[in-house]
Amino acid sequence: SPWLPPTQMAAPLLAQAVLHACMSVAATPSALSLRTPAAVYSYLEGRWAVKKRLDYATPLGWRGNMEGEVTVEPRATQPSVLMWQERGDMRLDSMPGQRIPTHKNLAVRCNEDWPVSVFFVDGELAEATDDGWGVKKTQNLFVHLRPEPNGELRFGFDHLCINDLYTGYMCFDGPDSFRWDWTIKGPNKDGHITQTFNRIRQ
Repeated sequence: SPWLPPTQMAAPLLAQAVLHACMSVAATPSALSLRTPAAVYSYLEGRWAVKKRLDYATPLGWRGNMEGEVTVEPRATQPSVLMWQERGDMRLDSMPGQRIPTHKNLAVRCNEDWPVSVFFVDGELAEATDDGWGVKKTQNLFVHLRPEPNGELRFGFDHLCINDLYTGYMCFDGPDSFRWDWTIKGPNKDGHITQTFNRIRQ
């Protein structure tokens, strides 16, 4: 092969390296397939480190950061339901020296067909109820999740809570990380929440 001066040889090699790196990054999420609710179930199950940023104009103008851990595990009596237990500490911008313990419980229902439904669970779960899968009717639906038409690794949603509209997405960045962000607009709430989740390996 013809000899090339270093300055001429470096450019195509660098371009090739950059192209390879871009292809590698692009290939990572595509190796992940979440085409069914069962795949979402398998993906979410486990332990996750969570970092959250909260920016609310109303109510109360809360702004701050939360760090904690999420445990997602099957409910023994309802195999299609994952129980999401989130625990952490919030530091508000207006109270920099204080840590506020936080918690959130969710039920994630993954049936055979879309959507994946997420419910707030503030009390005890019932063993049997009319809805057939074990969450009391007094518990509130949060969102229905389903893949967006242009990409199976991004799940969009919207939910009207009385007069406040929640819109957002859950975006799967790879096998061990995802984001779950939403915006709330309405007369009672006006804010934005960004969250990142990274899998905790045993």
